[in-house]
Amino acid sequence: MSGGHIEELSKRVDPEARKVLETWKGRGGKEPERKTAEIIQLPLWPEDKRGTPNCFLRSALFAAIYGNETRKNLKGALLAIQGDCSIHYTGEQLAQNDKDFLTAALHLARKHPLGHVCYFRGYSFLKSLSRSNNAENYAWLDATITRLIATAVKIRIGKRSFEGSLLTSCKKDEDSDIYKLIFDPEFLKLYGVEDWTAVDWQTHKRLGRSPLAQWIYDYAVSHVGTKIKLDTLKRLSGREGETSKLFNKAFRRAKVMLEGWAGMHLAVDGEGLVMIDHELSPSQRRHRAKKATHLRPAELTPTRAELTPHSR
Repeated sequence: MSGGHIEELSKRVDPEARKVLETWKGRGGKEPERKTAEIIQLPLWPEDKRGTPNCFLRSALFAAIYGNETRKNLKGALLAIQGDCSIHYTGEQLAQNDKDFLTAALHLARKHPLGHVCYFRGYSFLKSLSRSNNAENYAWLDATITRLIATAVKIRIGKRSFEGSLLTSCKKDEDSDIYKLIFDPEFLKLYGVEDWTAVDWQTHKRLGRSPLAQWIYDYAVSHVGTKIKLDTLKRLSGREGETSKLFNKAFRRAKVMLEGWAGMHLAVDGEGLVMIDHELSPSQRRHRAKKATHLRPAELTPTRAELTPHSR
């Protein structure tokens, strides 16, 4: 409390209280220091990217299925995932367009402390997803919000874990087109230094006619180099119940789209091993260079992606 504050207060209080204030002032009383609240905020990735936890990109949490397909109702299901991670999930099965909503919402929330309200207009949000402003898409928006809020997940990444809903709150103002969005501050646990990827948003959207192409693209760009068995890809993408004939047909279509629209090269050997080359991001190049310092010369053969430049 400053001297000025004491003098002002001493004019307003009774004589006895005034004596206490004056005594406190005479002893050199100072205003207590105010502690600044800790700000918990997502990384500030570029405007043309969508920062996404790798556990979303390398698992069956957001299956490579169309949004209008029949969805399973899961309860405490242990989902397929790559690496030292695990996901237990309860709720309606999620699809790629659910991830589109969530990553777009996180993109807005990154500019605000987690746990605080972030406002957006339904019209502009739908536009960012390349969806028109009509009743059908507003119905999809509201249904997606309801589905994500109703989820219950337990995600473990190494020794860290997140437990709760994927979307804390997202309420629409009844008298306007404004939505009020909130993410749990604990969500930051999914964004460890090496645990998220800045996905190119325009490329991901171009692949929208094939959710499997979107899943493979996101999975591939979250790695420096990608080799994966077709059977593993099928399991991780949430399509393990599909016949091999139908999955292989969907994969061939996705391969054409990825090579034509995402600058990737996919090759499948006789044993069903899929090799995916893509342009590395600056951080991935640094990661590869750092790793190369620990390799023998024979292991430093450049990939096709490093020999052939791609444009996005």
